[in-house]
This record gives sequence, C-alpha cells and structure tokens, in this order.
Amino acid sequence: MLTRQPNAGARRWWYWPWHAVLLGAYPVLFLFAQNLADQVTLQPLWGPLLVCMAAAAGLLLLFYALRREWARAGLMASVVLVVVFSFGHVWNLVAGVLDQRWLLAAIWLVWGLGLAQVAWRGGPWVPRVTLILNIAVFALVLYNVVTIGGYVAATRLFPTSTGEVLDLDVGPAGRPDVYYIVFDRYAGETTLDRFYDYDNTPFLEALEERGFAVAHDSWANYFKTALSMLSTLTMDHLDPDLYNDSDPDSFGAAHAAFQARMAVPATFKNLGYEYVHIANWWEPTAYNVDADVIYRYTQQSEFSTVLFDTTLLSVLGPEPTGEPEQEVHGAELQRRHVLLGFESIVEATHHDGPTFTVAHLTVPHPPYAFNPDGSMPTAEQRAARDDSDGYLAQLEYTNRRALEVIDEIIDVEPGEPDPIIILQTDEGPFPPRFREQGADFPWLEATDDEILWKFNVLTAYRLPGVDAEAEGFYDRISPVNAFRILFNAYFAAGLELLPDVTYLSPDHDHMWDLVEYPREPISQP
Repeated sequence: MLTRQPNAGARRWWYWPWHAVLLGAYPVLFLFAQNLADQVTLQPLWGPLLVCMAAAAGLLLLFYALRREWARAGLMASVVLVVVFSFGHVWNLVAGVLDQRWLLAAIWLVWGLGLAQVAWRGGPWVPRVTLILNIAVFALVLYNVVTIGGYVAATRLFPTSTGEVLDLDVGPAGRPDVYYIVFDRYAGETTLDRFYDYDNTPFLEALEERGFAVAHDSWANYFKTALSMLSTLTMDHLDPDLYNDSDPDSFGAAHAAFQARMAVPATFKNLGYEYVHIANWWEPTAYNVDADVIYRYTQQSEFSTVLFDTTLLSVLGPEPTGEPEQEVHGAELQRRHVLLGFESIVEATHHDGPTFTVAHLTVPHPPYAFNPDGSMPTAEQRAARDDSDGYLAQLEYTNRRALEVIDEIIDVEPGEPDPIIILQTDEGPFPPRFREQGADFPWLEATDDEILWKFNVLTAYRLPGVDAEAEGFYDRISPVNAFRILFNAYFAAGLELLPDVTYLSPDHDHMWDLVEYPREPISQP
C-alpha cells in the first residue's frame, strides 16, 4: 500500500526553481542596497524591481514552454540573468585589460551559451543544484532586503526640519519673485583661467550688465553638493553631530534633509510665496515637503540608468569615455533633465506671484551632453575631446542658455517687482588627481592648486534696488550667506553674516571630520 510522505509537498516546493525569479530581483536589490544614501526613498526601486522580476518570470515560462521541465527551464533562465546582469560588474574589473566592451560581451555570450547548453541537457544533478541555488539566492535576496529595511528604519531618526524658520514682515520692496539657480561644478573665474586656460570675463560682464553683483573670489563652503546646498538652504554651517552617526561617514541624513523642511524655503512659504522646485536626476532633489510645484523629468531615474549600465544591454549604448560619471549617468538622461530644467525656470516666470524657485541644474557637471550651441556631441566629437574640452563645451552652453533664461526672468511688466536672482555653484570640478583616486583622495594632503581647483566657484547676486556691498556682499562671499543677505536686504531680518570659511574633509569616508581651511593665499595669481 502506498502512503504519502508528510513532507513531500514541502520538498517539491523547495525543488521548484524559485531562484530564476529571485535572480531577477537580486541585482536590483543589491545595487539599491549599495547606494542607499543616494536614494532617500524607496520610490526609485519599485519600477526596476517589477520589470526585472517580470522579465525573469517571462524567461522561466519561455524555457518551460521549450523544455517542458521546470527545473531545467529555471536553470536556463538563471543562466541568462547571470550573464546579462553580471556583465557591467565584470567590465569594471577588466576595463584596464580589455579596450573594447564588445570583446568582453563576445566572451560573455560564449560562456553563457556553454552554461545554457549544460542546463538544456540536464542530468541527475539538476534537482540538487536547483535546491542549492534556491537557498543561495534566497539568502542573497534576504540579506539585501534586511539591509534596505534597516536603512529605511534608520531614516525615521533623521531630522525632519533643519534650520530656523523666520517669521518676517513684507518690506517696502514687496514680495519680488526669487530665483535660486545652482549650476553644479561650475568653476570660478580663477580656476577657469589657471587650469582650463579659459577667460570667462564676457559671461561675468554680461551678468553685470543685467544687474548682477559678481563675487570674483568666491569659494564653496564644502566639497560636495549635499553639504553645500544644505548649508545654503539652512543659512548655517553644518553641525556634523546632527547629520552623521555612522562609520564610515554617510550622506544619508544630509540627503534626507533635502526633502524635509529647510529654513529658507519654509521662510518664503511663511511670507506667502509659492515654492517652485526644479529637480534633476539626483534623487535627493526629487522632492521637498514644502514644494508647491515640482518640475522633473520622470520617465527615467538615475537608479534605473545605473542599473541598465550594469547589464549586457549597455553594450548597445555609446562607449564610456573614461570619466567615471560618464559610465554612471547616461548623457541622454542628463540632457533631458537639463533641458527641462531651463525650460521650467522660464515656465515659473508665468506663475502668479510671488514665487520662490529653486533650480539645481547639473551643468557643466559630467556627463558632457552639450556642445556650445546646445546640440548633442557626436561620437567623433566625444572621442576627440579630453575632459577639459568636454567641460568647456558644456560650460559655454550653460553660459549661453543661462543668459537667455535670465533675460526671460527679468522681462517683467511695468509696475511688477523686479526679480531677485541668486546664481551660484555648489562645488567646483574635481582636480585630475581626485579623478584618479576617487573617494580615497586625501583632501588634507591636497596641494593649494588642487584645493583652488575644487573650491573656487561662481557666485552672482541680482538684488534690484539694493546696494549689495552695503548688505555685506563682497568678492569672497560664500554660499552660506546668500539668503542671510537676501532676507536682511528685503525683509529686515537682522541676521548676522557668518564667517566665509571653507571646510575640508580627510576623505569621502570621513566627510564629517571637517577641518577649516586657511584660504588667504590660495586665490592669488
């Protein structure tokens, strides 16, 4: 007499090829877990996760239709997934040995076909391998889920409000529209002249003709966007104890603060302003709790672009140019965000006022997606340019488009308040030695020229009806004081200006071990 074993159903469950579907999830979860501090929320995760898991399930069903056996179909689907998703990681390891991605792609495809043939033929080993893969892949997925979950739980401890929100009265100038426009990694005039052999005087003079006060020796307070912009929008130097409790140091709390209540936007809201938030591919700027209107190109996220770059399908795109960020962020994605960013500033001028507009535009930050005339660089142009050439081409486009947009902003009807514009850089470009060493670059051992290269930035304020110098504007004004000057000049805030100091960090992993840098001799020619 035959009897059913009590655990037969459970055993069959473990031997079903769950690994094929889980392998669709694992690369997405792994990449997200490795970049948690840059994501802020889980929103960028869901789309790629669902697409990849659906693709994995589709492969499993396809191979089952061809082979009529779940175990071998699962092995074949897993082979395809491993080949596709491991390619980019392997390329990062061998790029110094192989000159062309297509060569590795050919090797990878041959390897994959060999594994697929073994899986197709199968054998008595298939059930045991299926069980092992199920356990291993489940463990990998679980580890990353726990990592992500732990981070999400920790974010609940991050500050939900940063800086003192002011309660101000409307001054004699009324409530003019205010535009805070940040060009990412736009170098100051000394850096451009000394290290790029580029004279930016025509652009600076064009700004002055439009009513701007230009700071000719302005330096960033910090070396990264997160720290610099957060300091500006909270009107204060950053307290490391408030933003960091991890080892190595993390941007997590600073990134989260971008989406929480900050002193400057909240103060404008108190004054009755509409807050227009113009975001880009960088996830921390995607949202802010006080924003009334958000403009952002949403069809493709930074995370999905990075994920695509790890796959074999990335071979179908343009060859990397050698700049790390060129490989991380697609030039086309960069281009769409920047174009929409400029267009959105113009769109904000048509809102019923008063409006406070924040626009963070990632130019001339790489990847280099613009010629001076605004066209996309061709493959031949990219190949012929070094990093400096690509940077200057994008900077010239930025200059031209910025003046066009500024002209739109200041073209107001008679009787309307004259707009205020804060034009600023968060950080300058990285010096060559940093591009070679990356996050391990020892800033405390950097040369004076390397520090100048990084920290000398563009700063220009358009403060109509105000004597900028009388309000504290001078050649060495730094980003932290931008809105202290503005609120004092137009709303009688009575704020003291803070010291215009520059802080260095030992390296990326110790970014919050801030050391004040004596910058006196650096900017002298």
